[in-house]
Amino acid sequence: MSQITIGLELPGIDNLQEENVVRELLRTMRGVRAYCCGEKDKHTDLGSALARSGRLPEAIEEFQTALRLDPAYEEARRNLAEAQSGGWTETHSSRGIALLRAGDSSGAIVELEAALRIEPNDADAEINLGVALSGFPGRLPGALRHLEEAGRLRPDPELQRAIAHLRTEQQ
Repeated sequence: MSQITIGLELPGIDNLQEENVVRELLRTMRGVRAYCCGEKDKHTDLGSALARSGRLPEAIEEFQTALRLDPAYEEARRNLAEAQSGGWTETHSSRGIALLRAGDSSGAIVELEAALRIEPNDADAEINLGVALSGFPGRLPGALRHLEEAGRLRPDPELQRAIAHLRTEQQ
């Protein structure tokens, strides 16, 4: 999987803070979009921010605009290919799993929700999001919804047993 950059460095902040920074970046970049027309790197940065927030159709449009401005612009070409192939989903899912394993359920939730915005039928992301949510008091109903959706997408007897166990905990 290739690395995609958005021209931001966010040292020392957690995933939730990063998500807020990306949202603010999107708002700001949209506000100045009229001023960046014709600048390939601005369209690529906006496309990357859009892709990170799970808005792939808009991201693809921005990468394509950058390539119309400069057909040889390699960063836009790489990011476009990644967005079209679903690589952004894999990135979010991988980060979510890593964060879940590291004990950062909040960060995992942010990444897995982004993965599901990009690919709503990803059974693995549904399972992992259900597991992450199940660790929070009051979030068990949401966890069950995601696990049940995973079971619908990919029937699995072990998953059904886990869902039944969580339902008894909920009562």
